[in-house]
Amino acid sequence: MTMLSTSDATENTLYADSQFLHRVLDIGLAFKHQRQIFRKRAPARCIRDLLVDDIPHYGSTPDAVLQSFVDVVLPLCKNEASPQFLGFGDTGDDAAALAGGILAMFTQQNLINQSFDSPSATFVEIAVLRWLRNLLGFTNSAVPEIATVWDVGGVITHGGTTSNTAAMMLAREHMAPGTMSAGVVDPERFGVVVPRGIGHYSVNICSPSTTWYALPIQGFGCMLTPVGVWCARSATSFVLGSTGSSCSTASPWTRTR
Repeated sequence: MTMLSTSDATENTLYADSQFLHRVLDIGLAFKHQRQIFRKRAPARCIRDLLVDDIPHYGSTPDAVLQSFVDVVLPLCKNEASPQFLGFGDTGDDAAALAGGILAMFTQQNLINQSFDSPSATFVEIAVLRWLRNLLGFTNSAVPEIATVWDVGGVITHGGTTSNTAAMMLAREHMAPGTMSAGVVDPERFGVVVPRGIGHYSVNICSPSTTWYALPIQGFGCMLTPVGVWCARSATSFVLGSTGSSCSTASPWTRTR
């Protein structure tokens, strides 16, 4: 019987993984470039009955799982890259954006600690944050002055709900220090201004003790600025305070999730 060396086994595994992931990439690209938003539509209860089941008694191969995904799940997925889709314009349809997502998934850098979890990714995040701060009109400290996460002035969050929660809590804390630990004792002093009809539901969830002001304006949305929440195209602002960054003090480059 012929024995494979460790290097041969590694090369075989690499080839098999490469073939499998190339197939996945081809499936994803074909999905992105399809013209339809949906290839198949069905009532929610039908999709529920199709996909929600008890845990299987036996495992499946990656190829079998992928084929099941292609046959059952993918036709029901929404394709935001379709030219017929007019919803969100912030999804990753550009090849460079997709490449960034793929490489982030492969490298799996954990931004909780720079020293061993994300030696370079921490500073990539800081660089992007500084770019965004410049675009929003914030000033940045000189690079040599950045010694801890407290010197950055921001954090990248994932999703609108998380972002709004962090923004509202930090703005409130800036306006009334101590509310994060002691709670809100005078809710009448807080307020949020949003254009009527288009405010994101998560702002109400993450600031239940805050008064809402829905204005009848032709605005696109709101943005937290150094002086408060600015309603786009409305010439209306409401001072809440500026935001900062949230982190622990376990290490100079450690932050909480």
